[in-house]
Order: sequence, then C-alpha cells, then structure tokens
Amino acid sequence: MNAPRENDPNELDRFKRDIDLVDYAERQGYQIKKEGKRGDWHQLEKDGEVLIVTRKDDHQVYLNTGDDRDKGSVIDFAKTRGGDGHGLNLGQVRQQLREYLNDGPAPTRAYAPAADVTRLNALSVGNPDHERQAEEDRRTRLISEVLGVKRELTDRTYLHGRGIEDQTIDSPAFQGRIFTAQQNEHKNTAFPLYNAEGLASVEQKNEHYKNLLPLPKNGIWVSHPTEGKGTQVERIIVSESAIDSLSHHQLKSGQDQKNTIYIATSGTPTEAQVALIQRVIDKQEPREVVLANDRDAGGGSST
Repeated sequence: MNAPRENDPNELDRFKRDIDLVDYAERQGYQIKKEGKRGDWHQLEKDGEVLIVTRKDDHQVYLNTGDDRDKGSVIDFAKTRGGDGHGLNLGQVRQQLREYLNDGPAPTRAYAPAADVTRLNALSVGNPDHERQAEEDRRTRLISEVLGVKRELTDRTYLHGRGIEDQTIDSPAFQGRIFTAQQNEHKNTAFPLYNAEGLASVEQKNEHYKNLLPLPKNGIWVSHPTEGKGTQVERIIVSESAIDSLSHHQLKSGQDQKNTIYIATSGTPTEAQVALIQRVIDKQEPREVVLANDRDAGGGSST
C-alpha cells in the first residue's frame, strides 16, 4: 500500500475518528480522574492541568479548563503537546499519530451517544465566549427576578427592625443602593453588588432570612460618598454587611464629618472582591481606610 500523502485530508479525518483521545492522552502521562456515568465525558489531569474529553459528532474533542483557547481534536492535542511539550507541525503530527495507530488498536472504550452542546456547556471547562454569554444571561435573569422592573425601596420594615432610621436610609450615600425585592407576597430588602462590568449579584435580607444569588461572588456593595456623588473621598470603610455600613453611618455621622464611602462584601471577602476594593481605593485615593467587622462598627484602621 502506498504511504499516505502528507496533505491527505482524509487521513486527518481518520485520525480523529479512529484514535481514542483518552487512551492517546494517557500514553502522554495524563490520568483519568473523573468520568461521566454514561461514559460520555472524561476528566484528565497531568501536572495540574485539567482537560475534559467528550464527543462531537463521530470523534472525540478536548477542552482545557484553564485555557479556553486550548481545545479541539486529537490533532490539536498532539500539535500542542507533542515534541516534549514544545509543539509539533502538522507533518510531525501525522507521523506521530501514524506511529500510534501502528502500535495496535487502543483498548475498547464504551461510549454513550455523542453529547450535545448543552451537556458540553454544563461542564466546568473554562470560560469561552458562549459560556460567558450563558453566565451573563443567567445573571441578568436572576437579578431581574429579584429586583423586578421598577427598582425602588418600598418597604423599610426590615431596616427599621434593625434599628436603621429613615434619616440614615434617605442619606445621599445610600440612594439607589437599597431596594425592595418582592416575589409573590414576600418582600425582602435587597442590596445590589457591583463589579467593573456593572450589577453582579444581589443579597436579600429579612428577619431570619438571608440569601445571596447563586452567582460568582465577584461584586461588592458600594455606597455613594456621604457628601454626594463627585465629591473628594476622605475615608473608605469596609465591612462584611451593608447593614453594618448603615449602622456605622447612623452612629458616627453626627460626630465625624469625614466624607466616606462604605463598602460591604456580604460575608468573608473573596479574592475578586479584595481586588475590587483595591480598585476603589486606588481610584478614590482616600486618606484613611477602615476595616470594620460585624461586632465592632469602629473596627481597625489603616492609612
């Protein structure tokens, strides 16, 4: 039989169809860590790298969970990882895959019918464009369900129950930063969290009730400056809850006239929230930053 031509496209299709990508990856040192109950996907790991292998049409494809640009068929896998990690050109890929096939057939692996796109998207496989859009749509839907179309504070019962007075609620610092969320007959007080892209999540509170939307915790609740928008900020106070911020303002505003922005993290801050807080500090350049905890509104301070 004549050797296949270097530019034979049918040979590439045969590689995709006939080579078991999981077995090929195992021979490169990857190990199976997880797999679908129906055998329709496998999670492979090597040196901290995590790949998801599934099926598309008549062949297998992989996705690197840490790099959404690293994905494709066994050809892409070999091109990227061949040559001791330095990569291979297409001619070298052909040669390597021929050698793999010449070593004999791979172990028989039972696969379920090809997974559809929705199942592939449900796997944790990084953040390609379609996943970002899906997450954005989900966030928008959840936030809209909580805040509704007309966003305003119509019920102050919870705030009053926490000792927050109307004068504090009506302060310029908190306008547009507290809303009423209503589902059916239930009303909760809603505190929106923001990040660089805008509204990121919403925390709802009521007596014996607290809920943060099931979204990445990558936003922070931020007040306006106590002297109004566009004024020079002298101090930033960071706490775990918006209620702590309101309480601090109510207790201290009469004694301390420093122009202040309040930030709350809705619990223990994540790395993303810490980075956002630093961005606010860098932008506002306050003379003082105060870290306040739940039980001591004064907190500790650093300058």
